[in-house]
Amino acid sequence: MKQRSGSRGNLLHIADAGKSLVSAMLKRSNSYSSLKQSPKPVHVERTPSYDAFATVVESLARVACSPHMSISMVSFGFIPPLINILAPSAASTHVQLCALRALAHLASHREHVVAIHDAGAIPALVAILVEGSAELKVGALEVV
Repeated sequence: MKQRSGSRGNLLHIADAGKSLVSAMLKRSNSYSSLKQSPKPVHVERTPSYDAFATVVESLARVACSPHMSISMVSFGFIPPLINILAPSAASTHVQLCALRALAHLASHREHVVAIHDAGAIPALVAILVEGSAELKVGALEVV
């Protein structure tokens, strides 16, 4: 049986990837703290496209484009985390723009507007419009 490209399995796969990423990060931090004389990990500067958190949020923005998947995103509770990303200094500008893009896609469907409002998007968007950069202000206006 052929699986649709907009199936619920894709969203579950993204959610599982996010969970495994967090789990791996926690295991890694615990293993470093348990070693007495461990060498310092090498810090590698990476662009936003290589950042794992950015990758997850970029994937959510792509999934939000699909009318079928946007319903699943709302029902699985992805709106509050997207709004939390909008807090000042919660994430990089690139990640915040991706979160705004996802919210804009979701807000383009009437059935999701109430869920976005109830999740507390209005204060977050107003804060961006008052204090955010020009890029973030444009992104916030796309949601409205």
